[in-house]
Amino acid sequence: FRIMPPSYPGDLRPESERYHRSARTWTKTFTRGLNRMTGGDEFIEGTVSISPEVFDHAVDTFGGGLVRFLEDGVDSLIKLGKSEEVPVRQIPFYRRLRYESSDYQVRGDYYGALDHIKRVRKAEKAYIKRGSRAELMRLRERHGGVLGMANDTQQRRLERQIGTTERDAQVRLMNRWLRRYYEMTEGD
Repeated sequence: FRIMPPSYPGDLRPESERYHRSARTWTKTFTRGLNRMTGGDEFIEGTVSISPEVFDHAVDTFGGGLVRFLEDGVDSLIKLGKSEEVPVRQIPFYRRLRYESSDYQVRGDYYGALDHIKRVRKAEKAYIKRGSRAELMRLRERHGGVLGMANDTQQRRLERQIGTTERDAQVRLMNRWLRRYYEMTEGD
């Protein structure tokens, strides 16, 4: 991954004109203005010519989540004002409600949840074997939702079903199971 598009032989654009399509609107305007104020234009570099991508990267790195949140909000408002399309991932708050996870994210969450269930079940069996009634009660109180999930037979049946379906159907099955998992573990 590169911060900004690579330069190629004959590319004479100033740094302020080198950016990916996803660069923030306000940053492009700001860095172009900075280039112009220091004697440049869209063809010639001024004394200060910074790529919007480098500027965004520095601000995100040093400013953290709050600055990123504010930048995304400002950029979304500017794009809406210009009637441009605003990707869901760039709209603060709304993206948490509406953004759909990638297949890889769903799979990672699914297998992470399975690992969590296995760890809790293993602990339950160990507490029973040990006769640790207090630890067992604490575990069941804290992780009752996880223990209420599908038993081993049901889980094996789901795994077989996932293994025999095409990729899109697998992700739908995993998503449906994850919704149930999140409901059952809400208090955990």
